[in-house]
Amino acid sequence: MAADFWTSTHCKHWLFSSEAELSGFKNGKKSDFLTPNQEEWLMEYLLNLIQEIGETLLLDPKKKVTWRQGVISTAKLLFRRFYLLSKFDDCDPRLIVVTCLFLAAKLEEYGQFKIETIIESFKTIMKSKKHAGEPYFIYTMYYVQDYEFKILAALEFDLVVFHPYRDLVSYAKDAQMNDDILKSSWAVVNDMYKTDVIFLYPPYFLSLAALFVGCVHVDGAATQHISWFNSLNISLDELRHLVTSILSYYASVKDRTGEHKVSVLQQVHDRFLVPLRRLAEDHRDRGGNSDLKRDKRVA
Repeated sequence: MAADFWTSTHCKHWLFSSEAELSGFKNGKKSDFLTPNQEEWLMEYLLNLIQEIGETLLLDPKKKVTWRQGVISTAKLLFRRFYLLSKFDDCDPRLIVVTCLFLAAKLEEYGQFKIETIIESFKTIMKSKKHAGEPYFIYTMYYVQDYEFKILAALEFDLVVFHPYRDLVSYAKDAQMNDDILKSSWAVVNDMYKTDVIFLYPPYFLSLAALFVGCVHVDGAATQHISWFNSLNISLDELRHLVTSILSYYASVKDRTGEHKVSVLQQVHDRFLVPLRRLAEDHRDRGGNSDLKRDKRVA
């Protein structure tokens, strides 16, 4: 892991100079079977799913030690990077969700975390969602192992990640912000991974914007800490622009309906039935069982 963000591959390869540059990079990677609105909904849904699964996983079951947020966000960032380079059409995003969590555990030195545990957590959470339908996860651990290398190859083994959480805590302490503001700001950072701001701003700047939004959420305004923000050697206009982007995201979520849920998830499942038959042939001799046999449409 690089010690300095500014010399890291995260900064050099995954930080874009403008929204126009990022948009140009995305060109040609739109799905052929989902509409842009459905893609947007699916991306957010799957990132929320990564968060939910990560919160259920235990690093030490005996001591009830859960995964750190940084590890869960590493999985989110890997997922976002992968689909910055790929289309939803290329491979089943449900499989990528589990594989990114497994890969994040390795990157964050959680050791050889059991793939089966992640898969079971995926199934349990999906069963609790009335709209999800069956099958919940139709792959075995062998598919995850295979796709681990596919993700690594797609990212060209560029796995250095930096998150805003450490800066967030440090800045909150320096500004003498209370725990309520820190808690609210932490949630804002979590939500940032569902937006493109993670590809447009460095982590320290994301943490400052999250603190500003946290102040507004808790106190109604950032007036109490405005002198602290003014004392920083940053562009306040740029900070306001980022804060506005975050607030716009929350406004869009509030207005969004859940009409896509059933249809999009069903489309994803149907899209990968045929490729899955081919994968099943490859894995049949490897001793793996999956929920594929529960789907009567699969020969």
